[in-house]
Amino acid sequence: MLEDDEDYMRFLNVLRRQTQPDVDAQGQTFQPRCHVYAYCLMGNHVHLLLKEGSETISDIMKRITSSYVYYNHKYDRVGHLFQERFKSQPVNDFSYIITLLRYIHQNPLKAMLVDSMDEYEWSSWQEYNGTAHQGFCSTQAVLGRIPFADLKVLVETPLAEEDAALFQALSRPQQKLHLIAAHEEGIGPRTISRLTGVPYSIAQRATSDTVRYGNMICEPLPCDEEYETYIDDTEYEKFSEY
Repeated sequence: MLEDDEDYMRFLNVLRRQTQPDVDAQGQTFQPRCHVYAYCLMGNHVHLLLKEGSETISDIMKRITSSYVYYNHKYDRVGHLFQERFKSQPVNDFSYIITLLRYIHQNPLKAMLVDSMDEYEWSSWQEYNGTAHQGFCSTQAVLGRIPFADLKVLVETPLAEEDAALFQALSRPQQKLHLIAAHEEGIGPRTISRLTGVPYSIAQRATSDTVRYGNMICEPLPCDEEYETYIDDTEYEKFSEY
């Protein structure tokens, strides 16, 4: 999907246009279709952190994908460029925004494309650190709440190695409580799986049919040996499903 510098620049220009105010034939200005807080272009996929403006996320993604059809003409290919429907997840608080900023900007490091986030040319981290020539991200929405020096420390802290290890050191009941709490904050099972290292199927089970009542977890699943699991660090081993 992104083969050379021209492709990357084309995609960024498409994304930039979504953040610019619309002007009708009478010269009336309307709010942008969306506000972008972060992005990372990774060759065969793209990560975006955005807020809806005048259009829904579905319409925004349709515009982005349809505006990038030049790729098929350039490389003489046919068929859909994007094989699957985009995956989206609502963001309900600032702490989750920080988590996503870490995840999005650390992608080039995990792929071993660069040794430092500052070296990667095709992510919004260039806008946060002030080296981008033509920025379009709403970085002040973040930097207005946390100084860049503090943000840099957080974003540069390895996410998966640190957080997943701490999570998996918890007992099974504690893990389940955290999975449910994350779900209640609007975090989906795919994101939970990615951040905690828990298999997707288990994260999905824990966030779909599980209900929390104070210190008690009820799981209406026929394969469970007990309907109620109480929080006791010594009673159960961590995730017997593994």
